[in-house]
Amino acid sequence: MVINSNNVAEKTASNLAVSNRALSSSLFRLSSGSKIVNPSDDAAGLAVSSRIDSKLKRINASLDNIGNAISFTQTQDGFLQTANKAITRMGELSLRAQDATKSNKDRELYDKEFQQLKDFVLNLETKEFNEVPLFSDDDIKVTIDSTGTEFTLQAINLYRGQLLAPVSVLKSDGTNAGNTSTDYYVDAVDAAAHENADEIIANVEHLQIKDDATALALADTQSGHFNLKTAHDARVALVSLKAAISRIAEHRAKLGAIESRLSFTNSQLTSTKENMGEAKSRITDVNVAEEATNFARFQILAQSGTSMLSQANAMPKTVLQLLT
Repeated sequence: MVINSNNVAEKTASNLAVSNRALSSSLFRLSSGSKIVNPSDDAAGLAVSSRIDSKLKRINASLDNIGNAISFTQTQDGFLQTANKAITRMGELSLRAQDATKSNKDRELYDKEFQQLKDFVLNLETKEFNEVPLFSDDDIKVTIDSTGTEFTLQAINLYRGQLLAPVSVLKSDGTNAGNTSTDYYVDAVDAAAHENADEIIANVEHLQIKDDATALALADTQSGHFNLKTAHDARVALVSLKAAISRIAEHRAKLGAIESRLSFTNSQLTSTKENMGEAKSRITDVNVAEEATNFARFQILAQSGTSMLSQANAMPKTVLQLLT
């Protein structure tokens, strides 16, 4: 029996220190909810989880971008839907103005509402979404995934009154439209308006076709100035209104296709986000039930170790009995 050293107490103290460290780590894991409290706990897992976490943040940003793009297209569609109703009403007014039983005073009354609706439709080109023009000639690029892939929202250009752009390409075989003179006047024309045309022919009062049907002359044309003051003006306006309805249908179909694509991309990214989140959770998130069991075990070891260290420190005192 020796009194200068106490190997039992030293070993007990060492075991107690291990138990205390394990108890502290378990307590940190339970309080933080993470398996990896220090890099030394799982260096490889920390690296993988860091990369996953970074990608998840990029995915979240992409989802925000997609959500904004969907809102942008929905706002465009909302304005076009309202414009469609306005133009439909304008077409109704133009047909009423063509009624031969209506006087020019009656047509002027129709024209007042017609002009208000026309101004409303033409004003669409000024609409914005968060200070970004809704209807311009510039495409909008949206980053839709974590790798930086861009998706282009094709422009819907309504500048210069293009939604109400009248016919600019005329089709006729020179058949007499009602006059019996050498020159023929065609009131009804079948034409396709060009969205990107710089010059748009409007308010056509008459088309003069020579007897050989090879020369066309445009008379009294202005850009977008429609009215219902005469039955003839109402017929001219109706041609462009019908074309405008077709343009709106095309624009809305294009927006619907874009929104569908963005919705599928949103669903895909959401699924990817969920799967990657689960992968990260398996690496970093603590199993509370398992860790609580470990904590109880380490707590018992620490308490018993403390008690045994007290006993080990008391062992050299028995030497005093030999000296008395």
